[in-house]
Amino acid sequence: SALRKCVYLCVCLFNTVRGMKDVRLVQGTHLCSGRVEIQHGITWGSVCDADFDLQDAEVVCRQLGCGIPAKVLGGSAFGKGGHQMWTEEIQCTGNESNVYSCPKSSTKKQNCSHDDSVGLVCSGYTNSRLVDGPDSCSGRVELQYLTEWGTVCDASWDLRAANVLCQQLGCGSAVAVPGQAWFGEGSGPIWADVFECQGKETHLSQCAVSSWNRVACSHGHDAGVICTGSSLSSLNGMVRLSGESGCEGQLEVHYQHMWSKVLLDSWSIREASVVCRQLGCGSAVRIYSSSLSGTGDTDVCLTGYQCSGTESHLLNCSAPHTFSCSSSPYVSIVCSSDRSLTRSLRLVGDEGGCAGRLEVFHQGSWGTVCDDSWDLNDAQVVCRQLQCGTALNSTSFGPGNGSTWLDEVGCVGNELSLWDCPSSQWGQHDCGHEKDVGVVCSEFKDLRLAEGCSGQVEVYYNDTWGNVCFNQMDANTVSLICQQLNCGKSGTVSSAGSRLKGAPNWLDSVKCRPHDSTLWQCPSSPWGHNTCGDNDITSITCESNDVRLVNGNSRCAGRVEILHQGQWGTACSHYWDMTDAAVVCRQLGCGDAVDAPLSAHFGPGTGNIWKDNTLCGGTEPTLKDCASRRWGEHNCGHNEDAGAICSGAQLSLSSYLRAPCLHYVRLVQDSCSGRVELQYLTEWGTVCDASWDLRAANVLCQQLGCGSAVAVPGQAWFGEGSGPIWADVFECQGKETHLSQCVVSSWNRAPCSHEHDAGVICTGEDRCAQHCTVGEGSQSHVCIETIFCTSALSLRLVGDEGGCAGRLEVFHQGSWGTVCDDSWDLNDAQVVCRQLQCGTALRSTSFGPGNGSIWLDEVGCVGNESSLWDCPSAQWGNHDCVHKEDVGVVCSGQFFSQHKTW
Repeated sequence: SALRKCVYLCVCLFNTVRGMKDVRLVQGTHLCSGRVEIQHGITWGSVCDADFDLQDAEVVCRQLGCGIPAKVLGGSAFGKGGHQMWTEEIQCTGNESNVYSCPKSSTKKQNCSHDDSVGLVCSGYTNSRLVDGPDSCSGRVELQYLTEWGTVCDASWDLRAANVLCQQLGCGSAVAVPGQAWFGEGSGPIWADVFECQGKETHLSQCAVSSWNRVACSHGHDAGVICTGSSLSSLNGMVRLSGESGCEGQLEVHYQHMWSKVLLDSWSIREASVVCRQLGCGSAVRIYSSSLSGTGDTDVCLTGYQCSGTESHLLNCSAPHTFSCSSSPYVSIVCSSDRSLTRSLRLVGDEGGCAGRLEVFHQGSWGTVCDDSWDLNDAQVVCRQLQCGTALNSTSFGPGNGSTWLDEVGCVGNELSLWDCPSSQWGQHDCGHEKDVGVVCSEFKDLRLAEGCSGQVEVYYNDTWGNVCFNQMDANTVSLICQQLNCGKSGTVSSAGSRLKGAPNWLDSVKCRPHDSTLWQCPSSPWGHNTCGDNDITSITCESNDVRLVNGNSRCAGRVEILHQGQWGTACSHYWDMTDAAVVCRQLGCGDAVDAPLSAHFGPGTGNIWKDNTLCGGTEPTLKDCASRRWGEHNCGHNEDAGAICSGAQLSLSSYLRAPCLHYVRLVQDSCSGRVELQYLTEWGTVCDASWDLRAANVLCQQLGCGSAVAVPGQAWFGEGSGPIWADVFECQGKETHLSQCVVSSWNRAPCSHEHDAGVICTGEDRCAQHCTVGEGSQSHVCIETIFCTSALSLRLVGDEGGCAGRLEVFHQGSWGTVCDDSWDLNDAQVVCRQLQCGTALRSTSFGPGNGSIWLDEVGCVGNESSLWDCPSAQWGNHDCVHKEDVGVVCSGQFFSQHKTW
């Protein structure tokens, strides 16, 4: 009896211990995804999402043989479950072989319910191989998911992923990625995941994986790989393209043990289609001539290839002839794979490639696109083609250089590629680079620390700045953030309360790996999924930054200060020039040098003058690496301290507007008219009239509760202001309710003085505004001309007492005049009704002839303008009309003025 009890207790203890090791994922779409449940004895329990992080996920995925974590999801993403909740926190380090080996906290969690069950998606792939080739370094790609082997769809596979696989298998690099089951059709499942490899990874598990089963596929499209370690790599007919993506560039063919270029004269789109198919790059988009040297290792070129266009490999086409290379052009190809298309189309301005000036690749060089006829439909196609989400707006990112390749683009908006849209012929345009198109897509992402190289971590996504949750962020992640912002290689991290009230918590559970190069590659919870509150936001202070710019109202402009022997000191401006400033700007991650001010332009510093006679070559990684006198040796005073202004300072106001840290705007004279002034941080400044227009003024008037804008008088019409001049260009669309919602670009785009301070007159003013000057020897103001009046006076409908129906009259040069009906239509009337706040336009009709001047003719509104002054027309007073052609308008607001007793 005693022995039986002992055996029973031992079995129970064994089963309990064994049960503690059991973990499973339930209610997921496959065996490696679902709600996390752990077995204790005979009972399964769900895990609270607040008690589960990426280290715990790594252990669970490893224990289940499911690869590495792809997503950790809170909020019962895979259902609530019907069992008990675990009441202890699992605290894995990430290295354990099973969950039972992880430490657990002794603190009991009482505030977790089944609504907070954590879910997990693991990568699933545990092994890889090449099969049905002549050796282990070539063949059909097969990946093991759990215990099941499956093939890969050729539409989801490219040369970069193939390169990683070849290295992983110890087979060198990839020579080709033949598709269409070139090594025969496989069996079993087809893994259609897209491997977004960067080329530096050593294992496929290090590549980001996206779009599970994105495309329908059959075994007729099984992908293959040929590595340099294969006997096939020496066969004639291996091909490569010299471009970065592997799917565009100059063509080279491996023939008779050498890489050779191909002459253009014997080549057609049929042969190009075979090459693209052989490389797993889709179909041929275009071929063009190239005289680049390429990387061919022979002076023998190839000619005479003849393909039908349906072959899967160049080996299946007729054999070529050898020909001595001459000055004849060589073949270059652009293929249609997503990755190659994004390489022939790019947005320049954002490292993520989802915002910037639009550039297209043609005839061997990058060029720009003119904004004639460009609209949001065209931008929508660009964002879709670049896999950057939807278009937020089109705006300027400054002038480009080189050729303007496209003009008059006319997309409907549903095209798959910009190349599907009608446009002028390549290179035909009537534009200058000041009209270069820029695009901002919803997937545009940005990263910043609130105070430059310290402060709360904030990310920009889906047109909004938001927070990053603290959630025990580790040193690897902190280091990557500091490096990405060029703020050193390490830092300290803590939690803090959010300074962006009401902003979303965009990222949570961020854990960067050693091979990640940007924050966007690091595993994390999905965007917007988080378990943190407003007081659990990440704050980082980056260390080991030994140069800074002070007193410039931006971390990218100011007096140069250097940290040496634990003390900050300045640099003397002897020999200081743009080359020295360029090193400072690069070191701070602030772009290019714009200016190198001398003689304490940003005020005198204090303490040591560390550097004098600085002589940078321009390529040094830090200012400390530049030649100069010995540390601390100088013959200057602080009145000669050097400064630097970097191009990154152009982004300062823009980024703070997004915060929004532009807390106040005002009109200096009356509450609804006056000189425009904006407060940036604690400093008030004026706006340059060259950077200001009626749309921005309309937004400002609405923001101030002053109706809409009547006029935007420039040249300090309301007097000259003082302090800084904000020369940012506000790219408002007219629908915004606050200036912080407008896109802001081109800090200090043009030189400006207070003689060009911008002003605004809003409809909230109930009188005409007068242009006045002070008479000589007198303190009295002498009004010399009445110019601007309120909306009801600068534009009116004469005929209805309510002002919403009648003959249209406009005020110009001190008198009222009429508008001719040449080209006038309902779109023009729509703008008038909107500007007068009279609803929508019902019709245009005659209200009899007016008298006096006919001020406007050939008006051509689109219909969405906020003011008649935004519409094109003949010059003021230029017309070929008589008063019997005077325009009349009836607005929907007229109905209510006629029947206001109802």
